[in-house]
Amino acid sequence: MKLLAARLRLPAALLAGSLVLGSGLVAWALSVHGESEGRLAAESIREASAARAATSAPEKLRIIRETTDIHARLQGSGFLGQEQRAGWITALGQAQTRLGLQTLSWRLSPRTASPVAPGLWVSTMTVSASPVDAAGLDALLGQLRQNAPGRFTVENCALSLNPGSPDGQAECRLHWWTWQDGEAPR
Repeated sequence: MKLLAARLRLPAALLAGSLVLGSGLVAWALSVHGESEGRLAAESIREASAARAATSAPEKLRIIRETTDIHARLQGSGFLGQEQRAGWITALGQAQTRLGLQTLSWRLSPRTASPVAPGLWVSTMTVSASPVDAAGLDALLGQLRQNAPGRFTVENCALSLNPGSPDGQAECRLHWWTWQDGEAPR
């Protein structure tokens, strides 16, 4: 029996070593397989995301192009950024010359933050012109809209006609609007 036990020790040790080595190899192979499956799942997710992005890319480019065009038009109109008071005054002078107004005066208030929205600023201008009739008043406001940088709204206009004459004096209160994000304007 001792002889049999001595003979079986080596094969038993080899068998035990083979089992340990085999189970180690199986465990290693399973971990490599698991990592491969994880990488494959991550790559599948990335591929699906890329496919969605490629599908939506033309629409996103169209939106970006339209937004850029709108921003460029707003920038060119004088609405964005610093107010352009000199441009407003120049447009008033040009309107006076074109419309043949004898007098044109204005008073411009300092720029203030609008309560309507953060970043929106307003400057109030009071304009007085003569001689003006209703059509001349419309022409004056039209000249400003066409030639002055920026955007304005008319709060009110009063036209006082001279007795015995089709024209008189107009006085209007305009609000010039600008948009400037971030710091307070100078």
